[in-house]
Amino acid sequence: MFLRSFVDFEGLTADEILARLFAWWFGPGFLALFVRFFVPTSGSYLDVSSAATTAGILLTGLVVFRDSQRAGVAKPWLWAVATALVPLIGWWAYGRVRVPDVLSAIAEYPGRPSALARYVNPFWQARLDLLTRLSPEQCAERLNALNLNWMSPRQWFSSQRERPVRGSVSPSGFSVRWRHSMSRPGMLTEASARFETRDGVTAIHLRLGESMGDRVLVLLWLAIALLVGVPLALRPSPGAPVSFDQLWIVGWVGLFVLLYLLIRAISRDDDLRLRRLIIEALEAEEMTPPG
Repeated sequence: MFLRSFVDFEGLTADEILARLFAWWFGPGFLALFVRFFVPTSGSYLDVSSAATTAGILLTGLVVFRDSQRAGVAKPWLWAVATALVPLIGWWAYGRVRVPDVLSAIAEYPGRPSALARYVNPFWQARLDLLTRLSPEQCAERLNALNLNWMSPRQWFSSQRERPVRGSVSPSGFSVRWRHSMSRPGMLTEASARFETRDGVTAIHLRLGESMGDRVLVLLWLAIALLVGVPLALRPSPGAPVSFDQLWIVGWVGLFVLLYLLIRAISRDDDLRLRRLIIEALEAEEMTPPG
């Protein structure tokens, strides 16, 4: 089933399709590199590498053409060319066309932070109180059926639809994040909660937002930039080109900011996904705030 998913995208998420196209496009090049280092050859590596790159481009286009025809996607030839010649952007776009986003049908919850806050403010958070008739043990059992442990090797092979989150779950509470192909969990939106039993029901005190560890990482990076990078940038280095130190610190901070915004863009609607998953899996209802 896992190997078949590389040629048949039925049942995959948009993120998983992007990961499969990444493998098709770069796979032959990685194979050529492996052959170059581990299998002695007398041929030119540049020739082998060029042929592998061409093979990757052609295979990507062929796989997309076949899949789009089977799925009834309009203009298969156009998507074959786009995914073959425009990597990343073409892959991302085809995944969204192949698997339309259903988030537009999910209603926003009251008090949800603005899109700008979710992008640039590492301290944003939303707190919700839920009630369920399930016990904490039953809640943990249901969430564990949807969860992958951080260190589990199954995260590389399990379907995202079957196991949509990864993190830690126990009868006392949970801390999970939505799974995204080709991305690490750092700085993604986290859903964390603790269970509390009261009057025969279980209260779930849910928090959505970036984790404390991610917040500390952002502050630590900025502190190093201010306390170390800025003084070094203001002190000219002997023999360095004019403005080299200033450009270095700007590039260093800019790279981190770009990476942070990219991850936040990937995770921009994870709070909606996580909230819906938790409510549905635990058969929970939101508590009406007093007043």
